[in-house]
Formats: sequence, C-alpha cells, structure tokens
Amino acid sequence: MVRSFALVVMVSLLVPMSARAVDDCGLIKRLMNTLGASMARNRMLIASSQASGDNVQQAEEASALLARQSKDFRELREDYVRNRCGDDWD
Repeated sequence: MVRSFALVVMVSLLVPMSARAVDDCGLIKRLMNTLGASMARNRMLIASSQASGDNVQQAEEASALLARQSKDFRELREDYVRNRCGDDWD
C-alpha cells in the first residue's frame, strides 16, 4: 500500500503542472455541475412547499442542505478561479 502511494506521488511529480491543472479543472467543473443540479432540486422543493404549504419539514431540511451546498459551491468556484481554470465554465 505504501509502495503504491509512493509510486503515485512519483508519477504525479513527473506529470507537468499544466496537465494536472486541466485534470483538476475538469474535476472541479464536474463537481460544480453536480452540486448545481442538486441545488436546483432543493430550490424547486422549497418553492413547491412555499406555494402549496405542504412538506414543510422536508422544505426546511432542503433549505439547510441548500445553505451548505451554496457554501461548498462558492468554495469550488474559488478553487476553479485559483487553478486558473477560467472565469466561467462551459
């Protein structure tokens, strides 16, 4: 196990930084897209609950989850910019 970890570290040191940045950018982009879709579902659930008055407890849980997701999304967005992935994503 330690030997394979050392091999991964050595290989990652041999990969040019720009190639790793592209991989990181792709991963961050996928995470942002997945998180964004989940945030949209929670917003829909909250709006539906407010309109109908039903599922109040579920909407409160979705609201708490949405707050955490929003924080996580902002952090991912900062990582995206920090890694020089661009100012916007596709």
